[in-house]
Amino acid sequence: MYMNKLILIFLCSFTLSTISAEKIQTIVACVGDSITWGMTIKNRSENSYPKQLGLLLGESYHIRNYGSNGATCIRSTPENTRYIKRPVYDASLKASADIVVIMLGANDSKPFHWDKTAYLADYSKLIKDYRKVNSKAKIYLCLPVSSFTQLLGPWDCNEGNLSMARILLKQLAKEQDCELIDTFSPLANEKYFSPDGVHPNKLGATQIAQTVYRHIKLND
Repeated sequence: MYMNKLILIFLCSFTLSTISAEKIQTIVACVGDSITWGMTIKNRSENSYPKQLGLLLGESYHIRNYGSNGATCIRSTPENTRYIKRPVYDASLKASADIVVIMLGANDSKPFHWDKTAYLADYSKLIKDYRKVNSKAKIYLCLPVSSFTQLLGPWDCNEGNLSMARILLKQLAKEQDCELIDTFSPLANEKYFSPDGVHPNKLGATQIAQTVYRHIKLND
């Protein structure tokens, strides 16, 4: 009987300590498209920017990758491209994250999709979506990285539109009281990109992770 009581006390203590450890973890939701997901990165589950960010932040943070290939922020694009129609969107809301890092714009910049008014309005709606589930969440807006693609069709990322997106996000960060992260400047060199000129390689993902890490720790 005495041993049974000791075992019970041990199990209760272990359970309480586990619950306590889970509660003190800061949940970080990395919201975005294929750049966040880690497309073209070899062994992306270990080398995507969210994974590298988690290693930098340490065990007190729980990083979740909610990137989705081909996703747009603009809600008037074809339904299969909208981020809000992807399963990761619902999952990211359910996470009720303490920190939300958003990087969307590459697919929106494609001439077939681009609408600067819609981009600004729908990005604002997305911010409000995350604040509805956690009013205390810290929202970080990442400036879209460059596009070095040589293709100039309506379905290709457009650097001119990406430049406009960066201007709009600087404005939006002030209006919505969000933190702005300049993930654009550290990746100004083509060496940080895969051969397609759109998706950062492992080195590029490292640059993004380090930049996001510095901003999060600055506001910790």
